[in-house]
Amino acid sequence: MAMKLSRKFLIVIAVAALIGVPTLAGADDQPRYFKLTILHTNDVHGHLFPFDYGKEKNVGGVARRGSLIRSLRAEADWPMLVVDAGDIFTRGPLARIYRGEPDVAAMNVIPYDVITLGNNEFKGADGLEGQRVMRERIRQARFPVVCANVVETATGKPLVPPYVILSAGGRRIGIFGLTAPRVASYSQAEGLTIRDPVDTAKDIVPQLLQQADVVVALTHIGYDLDRKLAAKVPGIDLIVGGDSHTWLFKPVVVPIVDSPQAFWVGGPVIVQDGEWGKCLGRVDLYMRRATGHDYQVMSFRGKLLPITSPITDLPEVTRTLEPYIRPLREVVGRLEQEVPKEKASAWTAEALRSVLGADVGAFSDSNIEAGLRAGPVTKLDLLKVYPFNNRVVSVRLTGRQLAELIAQTKPGTAGAENLEPGKRYTFVANDSLLSIWPPAQGLDKETLEKRVYEIVIQYLCEKRRGS
Repeated sequence: MAMKLSRKFLIVIAVAALIGVPTLAGADDQPRYFKLTILHTNDVHGHLFPFDYGKEKNVGGVARRGSLIRSLRAEADWPMLVVDAGDIFTRGPLARIYRGEPDVAAMNVIPYDVITLGNNEFKGADGLEGQRVMRERIRQARFPVVCANVVETATGKPLVPPYVILSAGGRRIGIFGLTAPRVASYSQAEGLTIRDPVDTAKDIVPQLLQQADVVVALTHIGYDLDRKLAAKVPGIDLIVGGDSHTWLFKPVVVPIVDSPQAFWVGGPVIVQDGEWGKCLGRVDLYMRRATGHDYQVMSFRGKLLPITSPITDLPEVTRTLEPYIRPLREVVGRLEQEVPKEKASAWTAEALRSVLGADVGAFSDSNIEAGLRAGPVTKLDLLKVYPFNNRVVSVRLTGRQLAELIAQTKPGTAGAENLEPGKRYTFVANDSLLSIWPPAQGLDKETLEKRVYEIVIQYLCEKRRGS
């Protein structure tokens, strides 16, 4: 339907030009039609550098994304906005050290036009320190950060502006933000109230309809709740979503009610860009003046643009990231053989077991995001492997308990061969692995001060001294 309506739109413009009919309508001299492009990302989670995604190698990277955005903007002779639907950091190789600073710095350079808060923007550190980190990132941003459903409990004032009205080609684009309701359970949300997203939108959208020609919801609430939002809150033209990491390779329309405007697509359009900045989302909206609403979508086209190695890096982004990367080029060890990603969890388990003098080590496959090449190993190489700031837990378990844990959680292991059911073993693993095995909750566990990343560095240093 979107493609058919798009051709209809182009035919209308062409005929008007041929017969000399002006494309302006109304006493206020507003154009009857206009085109708006939104470039969008969500759930990038600190993936600043290219990475492997399943069988796809060397994809993504913020410098490539910046280059693609710049080239698309240069080619367009119509309004184009760049937005992000949250979770820009708290994962990825630089997150634990810089807590989102390089991520926002890169987005400033590209530049983005507006973002909303994801739940992970609250999680740059534990407790109120995490809230302080988030406020630092908000101040650092040279673009608006909007979110309507987070308010300070004591004052009732929004943490950030609930919405912004941007000018695009002379049209007023009202963009409001929403974040995930579960933020209310975080220790980092102390002193904040997280309102229901749909109820909040019911308050905000009527305000925007009085001020804007187009209404965009920039949401970090997940695809299912986006569909509910579309059905329950009239007046939204476009929902740019996040949180559920949904790959919407084509935009989705949520039909609501019959419209007196025969040209209208019939409901809000929803887009989402999967995860990690592997692609850049693009949606082209073809808008027409409407009774009772300044403009409505008469047609649209959308797709996800893969970010791959033929796209060159944007030099400004590379220069911006360099000061953050430079200290991490320190070589901390050397590998005689490559450690492929699929074997990195078992290799890590051996590093934990060896350094800590344990009988058995384990590490979750899901906490590994890269392998290691043979040759020198830098701090940055290791940070790419371990994007999560995992601690190590030590506990005494019987062979029977260990066999049960390994069977249920399926981690990479070291020293787990020939376990005797009744014998007790010293076991070390990443904290998240123990947290998903229910019997571990009642055990006497010791959480070690050193993180996984630090223990692996020690392992490499010990191997180098021993070689």
